[in-house]
Amino acid sequence: MKAVDLHIHTVATFSDSQFTFSMETLKDYVKKMELDIIAITNHNIFDLEQFELICNSLDIKVLPGIEINFEKGHLLLISDTVNLDDFNDKCNCITEKINSQEDYITKDELIKIFGHLDKYLLIPHYLKKPKVPIDIIRSFSDTILAIEVGSIKDFIREYKDNEKYVPLWFSDMRACTDNDKCKYGRVYFDIENDDLTSIKLALKDKTKIRLSKDESNFLFPIDNNGFQISTGLNVVLGARSSGKSHLLDYIEKNNVNVKYLKQFSLLDKKEENAKDFNIRLSKENSLQEESLFKEFKEVINEVIDINISISKKAIEDYIKSLIKFATEAERRDTFSRAKLYTESLLKEKSLNNIDNLIQSVEKIITNTEYSSVISSYLDMNDLKKLIVKLAKIAISCQRENILKKEANKVIISIKDDLQIKSTSNRIKEIDFRKYIDDKNKIDKFNDICELVKLERSKELQKTGKFKLVMNTGAYKKVGEIKNRISTKDALSNAFKKYSTGYDYLQELKKIEGIARSEYYKCYVNTKFDVVNNYNLSASGGERAEYNLLNEIRSASEYDLLLIDEPESSFDNLFLKEEVNKLIKNIAKKMPVILVTHNNTVGLSITPDYILFTLRKVDEKTKKIVFEIFKGKPDSEFLVSSNGECLLTKDILMNSLEAGESAYKSRRAIYELYQNRKS
Repeated sequence: MKAVDLHIHTVATFSDSQFTFSMETLKDYVKKMELDIIAITNHNIFDLEQFELICNSLDIKVLPGIEINFEKGHLLLISDTVNLDDFNDKCNCITEKINSQEDYITKDELIKIFGHLDKYLLIPHYLKKPKVPIDIIRSFSDTILAIEVGSIKDFIREYKDNEKYVPLWFSDMRACTDNDKCKYGRVYFDIENDDLTSIKLALKDKTKIRLSKDESNFLFPIDNNGFQISTGLNVVLGARSSGKSHLLDYIEKNNVNVKYLKQFSLLDKKEENAKDFNIRLSKENSLQEESLFKEFKEVINEVIDINISISKKAIEDYIKSLIKFATEAERRDTFSRAKLYTESLLKEKSLNNIDNLIQSVEKIITNTEYSSVISSYLDMNDLKKLIVKLAKIAISCQRENILKKEANKVIISIKDDLQIKSTSNRIKEIDFRKYIDDKNKIDKFNDICELVKLERSKELQKTGKFKLVMNTGAYKKVGEIKNRISTKDALSNAFKKYSTGYDYLQELKKIEGIARSEYYKCYVNTKFDVVNNYNLSASGGERAEYNLLNEIRSASEYDLLLIDEPESSFDNLFLKEEVNKLIKNIAKKMPVILVTHNNTVGLSITPDYILFTLRKVDEKTKKIVFEIFKGKPDSEFLVSSNGECLLTKDILMNSLEAGESAYKSRRAIYELYQNRKS
């Protein structure tokens, strides 16, 4: 088995935060991670002189490589060590083409520079940003065998489900003087030789790629010192002040995208009253609310600038001018009898529909993510012909509108001249179609407002025995609206028009303290609630339970979950029935590290791995050190990094049962109760 990390940076470019290369840091990292093969892959550059220095300084295999800005993502391209001058020249071509983070090369350019890509190992970012589009990856056929992922969680999922590409988890580390910036990551290849050909052959068989030296995916390093934990559920045991929380803090510091539920962190939430709880629910779920009312917000934006009063006034003016023009028919002069004197303006055609249609077809043609699906149903040549035809129609309509616009200028100019020379009044211009359209929009808007106010209940998510629901309906009092949008402005006058949607909207526009984006909140009263399995609102204790379950559930958005003594605030039955089940499910997808003193959590949860912390005093420095013993639950001993062993049974008894004598005493008492005759 060879420990491999093929993503290491040693030169700072514009794609990096600035750092100073340290050979000592690189040596230390290689030693602690027990690496056999590494690759130097700097962003869009290959430093041949530095590479040769690194090769001479390390006693392991060092492969030449480059990380390329490729098709808007990143691609690792790794070579063998046969012809370094040729590889250097080709990498120089990349350096010349990439002058900013926005620059990238295409597949055709890559082939033009490097020629036969089968000579190299290509590893694109996919489940790691910035990722190469999947259709580009697939277009390489069998040239690309692996993808780079950014977390253990992604590695576990892809290793299990991805039948096409082997996931690889590398450090992407900067070998620099600042050790805090030193990342970590490696995989093991089941190979005997350390050449590029052996690596590529291994990638054709996923079973030859593992996270652990023992040929399993059970353990992985949690820091750049090679300290390993389980990819599943890790339970941390130990006496008070033995370093358990210190371990969690250390893990959080050395990792990114970590969810950390610290001890007692939920106590503040536990004490909050129902009102504060509901306010917090509203804030936490505001995005779901906005999504639900997205269409209603669009309807509001459609009618908000309609001023029907102006349209009505225009109609009144038109009728008056028409009557006056008719009564003066006998006195009309030569100018007022001219045909253009009463001519209506030419109506221009709206291009919105055809523009939207062209944009839609263009999106289908240019889509890369689903191009293979699209091409299986639609002929790309036909789509291109369609967009050309639509463009010609749009150009024709645009040309017609330009002619109408010019004609209208002439008509207006002539009418103005005739009006000046005539003593007769002219008929006012009016757009009846616009008035009818606006009136229909207002009527429909009023109907929609009444539908929005209907009482509804929507289940958003289920967590354990709890359901998060969103209840919507009409406002009963103006104070409810003020609380909803957190305003001190007077709303009484506006609320008088609440029953008529459009009139209410016109009143809301007069209130400066309400943003347009919040108008929809003034129509519908939204309340979030957490209900138990009896569909009753959660009690104070149940709200605290929901908070914990919700925090754990939301951890699926992270790469690592740390939990420090959940039993500090909750009873054993809740922990066993609700918390344990949720944690076990999450631990199937991502690493979880759980600190506990509670046997309900510690053993009933059936951990995959046990870590025991022990506080000691270093004999030389007289300083406190924390030693960690590790092993599987069924192991007879837990073992420390220096090989010291402790009996697993003793650790469990002392940490979870207050010692074996206390455990036997409690068991005897329970047996007495169980044997009591009724």
